[in-house]
Amino acid sequence: MRYDGFLRVVRRRLRMPNGRESEWDLLDSSDSVVVLPLARDGRVICIRQYRPGPDAVVTCLPGGLIDPGEDPLRAAARELREETGWSAHRWQLAGPTQWFKSTEVSWAVIAHDCVPSGPQVLEDDEDIEVVLLDVADVRSRLRDGSFGTVQHAYLALDHAGLL
Repeated sequence: MRYDGFLRVVRRRLRMPNGRESEWDLLDSSDSVVVLPLARDGRVICIRQYRPGPDAVVTCLPGGLIDPGEDPLRAAARELREETGWSAHRWQLAGPTQWFKSTEVSWAVIAHDCVPSGPQVLEDDEDIEVVLLDVADVRSRLRDGSFGTVQHAYLALDHAGLL
């Protein structure tokens, strides 16, 4: 895979609801998906990987960019399989999220009845460890700030009735 950059800053002149115009700098990126994968025993299939923003290894939910023309559920299935080696028997959209300083729409998806289905298929710059956590442990880590993909995790856990 050739690296073309994952995001850029764009400046847009926008008309505000009050009619005034203003210039805004926005992060521009492809849409993405984050998966709350629930194993058959109820545990959450998480990943641990280095993240350049915090410059640390972070425990979070699997996910990635949606390819052009790809459906969020198909992207979720692909990312889950590639990053964890697991697959799901049932999929559910929890909903979209969007940061106010970005053009990216990021989908939270729930993967139910997940089972191991083969080896991970990682990209050259990925080094991902799969970690299974109890829902209570994920919730505790969300509260203490030691878990990544926070808004997606809360949205998906709430949608699944697990908060």
